[in-house]
Amino acid sequence: MFSDKEFNYISDQDFLLTKRQITEKIIQYLSNLESELKKEIHSSDFDFPDNAFLKAGKISKGENFKGLPYLILDYPRMFSSTSIFAYRTMFWWGNFFSNTLHVKGSALKSLPDTTIQSAYPLFIQTLGDEWDHSLESANAVEQVNLQEILSTEVEFLKISQKIPLSDYGNLPDATIHFLRQILDQ
Repeated sequence: MFSDKEFNYISDQDFLLTKRQITEKIIQYLSNLESELKKEIHSSDFDFPDNAFLKAGKISKGENFKGLPYLILDYPRMFSSTSIFAYRTMFWWGNFFSNTLHVKGSALKSLPDTTIQSAYPLFIQTLGDEWDHSLESANAVEQVNLQEILSTEVEFLKISQKIPLSDYGNLPDATIHFLRQILDQ
């Protein structure tokens, strides 16, 4: 019924206990990151959409994004049936960290005339499944000129920065730098 590999996994308590410890550490890491983002947001004069929630972030977790666990920090965030403005930091087990600006509907008008660059790979998505965070359907780009993209009709816009798991120590600086460009500071 079970292969040797499968039997070893079902017999191994240490893996699941270690996974739980890692998850708790990443939640704390994202919580600390939220504090840093909050400082940036509150010192900014960016004109956030009216219903954007700026008081606190939300950390979500799940076990099955394309079969693997994930954690997401949404801050700032605004999700409605007609508009989205979210800055999302994601940890996807076995894959990468990412920072994503996800904007839809009337919130698209709040974006500044700026160009975004990154030391990490950038991806842009304006078509397809806007809730697919794997970056598989996004296009890799060198930089993103927001007004150039918004001069065409788009239903939504996602700009993502992909950070290898091995660079987790650089995540806070990369996240803040990415946000600053979006806030045009």
